[in-house]
Amino acid sequence: MPGPVTGRERLLAAVVCAAWAGLVVAVAAGTGALGISRNDDWVYYRVAFAAAEEGGFAPDPYTRAMLVGHIALARPLMAVFGPSMLALQLLTAVLSVLALWCTYVLLRGFLRPGLALLAVATLALGPIHAGITATFMTDVPTFALQSLALLLAARALHGDRLSRSWLTVALLAAFAGFTIREYAVAAAAAIVAAAWWRAGRADRRFTVALGLGWLAAAAALYVWRSTAFPGPGLTLRPLPDLDDLRLAGRAAYTLALLVSPATLYVLFRGGARLMLAHRWVTVAATVLLVGGTQLLRGVFLGNYVGPRGSYTGTVAGVRPWVVTPAVWSLVVAVAVVSAVTAVVLAVATVDRVRARRRAGALTPRRPAAATVTMTYAAAYVALTLALAVFTTSPFFDRYFVPVVPAVAATILWAWQSEGSVDAQQAPGRVAAWASGLVTGFVAAVALSLLVTSMQFDAAKWRLGEQLESRGWSAATIDAGFEWFGFHQEQPIDPRPRVLPGHPFWVSRLFDHPRVCVMVSHERGVSPVSAGDVVARASVWAPLGGGFDLVARPVDLDCPDDGEP
Repeated sequence: MPGPVTGRERLLAAVVCAAWAGLVVAVAAGTGALGISRNDDWVYYRVAFAAAEEGGFAPDPYTRAMLVGHIALARPLMAVFGPSMLALQLLTAVLSVLALWCTYVLLRGFLRPGLALLAVATLALGPIHAGITATFMTDVPTFALQSLALLLAARALHGDRLSRSWLTVALLAAFAGFTIREYAVAAAAAIVAAAWWRAGRADRRFTVALGLGWLAAAAALYVWRSTAFPGPGLTLRPLPDLDDLRLAGRAAYTLALLVSPATLYVLFRGGARLMLAHRWVTVAATVLLVGGTQLLRGVFLGNYVGPRGSYTGTVAGVRPWVVTPAVWSLVVAVAVVSAVTAVVLAVATVDRVRARRRAGALTPRRPAAATVTMTYAAAYVALTLALAVFTTSPFFDRYFVPVVPAVAATILWAWQSEGSVDAQQAPGRVAAWASGLVTGFVAAVALSLLVTSMQFDAAKWRLGEQLESRGWSAATIDAGFEWFGFHQEQPIDPRPRVLPGHPFWVSRLFDHPRVCVMVSHERGVSPVSAGDVVARASVWAPLGGGFDLVARPVDLDCPDDGEP
């Protein structure tokens, strides 16, 4: 068992998490991406600013997230600073600090400091979390509340008796996360399941009653939200088709890549011996996973992780590669090796448990934090995959953000408990360097994607501002997904229309779109009325060279007063 977490360690962890978030904000400011709308958050800004100016809560029909808690968190800040994108982005950065800190303290309940830090760094240094920290996206706030809920639950389960008050507070935190994104139901399910598993008979009845009360409140909120403010419909698909299975496969590769620093640490610290001991499993998993990369339509889920960068499809035209094919092949290879390592470790763990049962040995009682974390990892992955495969709900790589440290910690705990390797032994020099080199490669790719996406977001937004300063009306400038959506005064009306050459945010989100000038990639844009280039901005991709964005006049019902 690791030693207890001291107050000094908690403080140091908070400082490290704050420094990391500060660095991300500094990079965003340096690239010009701070204080502008990025990715899907333009929808949330519209709802939040309307709530600040008019009161109430009125989400649009494009938004799938619950969003109630997201706007509730923003309102006190907007009461002080007004409708400020910068203020709301800094709020998200603060919540990111809380999420990482709570996660670290939770994982220290069953991992040594170095392993707990590795599990948290697996997320922090990965290709997604930094990209959504300096935004108003919903993923970080719900992650923070779920992390807080799990930490409080571990406190409730610590010791011989269940603390009913701490358990209640933990479920309240999970409910707060649910009011932002529905996936937080996984945290509540994990807390109730872990409490039931560890509690006595009387406490089990209380736990079940509390869980049913939580479920009833969540169902009432969901029904109110979906009926009072209808959004995109959710349809059940009892029989998944081939595309659903491909989606599940891409999810597996994506999660394997996101936890690769942890799995590759295990590989270089003794996991190779496990692979030799389970050589047939290793060979079968390798063949299956390598073959899978050739059968899927894209190896990863996409959104933030991809060779063309994150959200580069948010302007019209052909998206360039921002990571060279050679480097991206190495990224895929890392994901495959990570997945194989995880499979072998899982088989070894199952074999160890079976051997213990055959020998009649008692299963040692896990620390409360381990029970909560592992139950959450299983519940979250199962829930997200079930929704993706059996419903019409979309599934993106950023949905894995809250669960990455939990999955990484589960892998490290299983390796730490594996009797065939000495987890306490210091790594050899070659193993340490190899592990650090691969982790550094993943972090370098993540940093390149982060810098590229921030520059890209800043370039298209600044082009919009430049075009507006030259006389075009903001609402008639298609400077990408975020600019066009945010600057429309008309309500969102998601109906398909045929507008050749124009992207979906123009053709499928608003009833009467008008465009006088379009920002796009240089190639692949074909509105019939496109004119000569009137503005240009360059984006540098550290691992893929660079590309330009250009602005051309177009005429999609352009009003007389919409252009200079």
